[in-house]
Amino acid sequence: MAGRMRVVTTPGDVHAGAVEWALADRGIATEWMSLTDFPAARQHSFVAGDSAREAGIYDSLPDTSCDYVWIRRVGRSPAVPEGLDPRDHALCQRESERFFLGLLQAMAPDAWWVNPLDSYLTSRNNKLKQLQVARACGFTVPETLASNNPSHVRAFFAVHAGRIISKPFFPHLWNGRDGSSHEYMSSMISAQDLENDGMLQASPLIYQRFVEKAYELRVAVFGRACIGAKLHSADDPDLLVDWRHPSKHPVIEPYNLPDGLRDCCFRMMDALGLVHGSFDFIVQPDGQFVFLEVNESGQCLWLEEDCPELPVLSALVGLFLERSPDYTERDFRKYPYRFADFLGGAGHSEFRRQAAEDHLPGTLHGVMFQE
Repeated sequence: MAGRMRVVTTPGDVHAGAVEWALADRGIATEWMSLTDFPAARQHSFVAGDSAREAGIYDSLPDTSCDYVWIRRVGRSPAVPEGLDPRDHALCQRESERFFLGLLQAMAPDAWWVNPLDSYLTSRNNKLKQLQVARACGFTVPETLASNNPSHVRAFFAVHAGRIISKPFFPHLWNGRDGSSHEYMSSMISAQDLENDGMLQASPLIYQRFVEKAYELRVAVFGRACIGAKLHSADDPDLLVDWRHPSKHPVIEPYNLPDGLRDCCFRMMDALGLVHGSFDFIVQPDGQFVFLEVNESGQCLWLEEDCPELPVLSALVGLFLERSPDYTERDFRKYPYRFADFLGGAGHSEFRRQAAEDHLPGTLHGVMFQE
């Protein structure tokens, strides 16, 4: 088998590195694209009409066709070239992002996309739409208020007797002057947190009733295949509100999903137009499943790293090779690639070397996308 995959991601993405390693074994070359080094370090062009050929623009450009496109991480904050007047930074970044996204939408119309770009962009961190779609697909969702109205937030707090959490619409990381970093994670809210109207109005947040949990689930979906992981987050006070802790992971074990939950996941994937994603659920002490969100970027290989019985890399690689939204567990078992083999081999060593240099391996440079 031979072919070419184009992955849109950021430097240092171990998911993309592992998939590139596995696909290379099948004769498939991988090219990387990133918004985070454009336009400072990359040049791209798009043309319509014949004048570009007359001007000789085509002559030095490589073949840009591909068989697979993986929208892994579009990224944000385009790289501003050195020496640009600070007053022009906002314009440069805005125009570069619009141009880059336009290129992605125009390229490789006949390729197998994971995920289709329009679906990815519509779903990306759109937590409010996800909650609406989840309810329509049969999921139970937490009682939720998203608001910057101080009186509404305090009323919601009172209705739930102060047992609510807040979480951001988008992850945010602060870097301290001492070199430390602080990530905004889901957290319990106190009455003192709600005293300052100006602060509440300045930053809209998602507020939800705190849901008692027996454990949590991460469900990775690949076409019509599911891999379930049981996360024992309720066993550790540091992980009780949010298991995404900077220095620890919950204990993980394989989990067989009931058919009803699988069907709801597939309905939601279809409604969002996705072929790959990772769902998060709380399982209450009475066994009820509560939907939290679906991540269209699919952070999932860490599950296999912590619990090697979960064949996540095989599933992900097979999704590309089978090129079908009807892909099932029977299909991905044909591709016995293990994340541990990547991490312990020469492929990971080369990946780490390039990541240390902030370099995208096999990156497209000076590429034209044409009609």
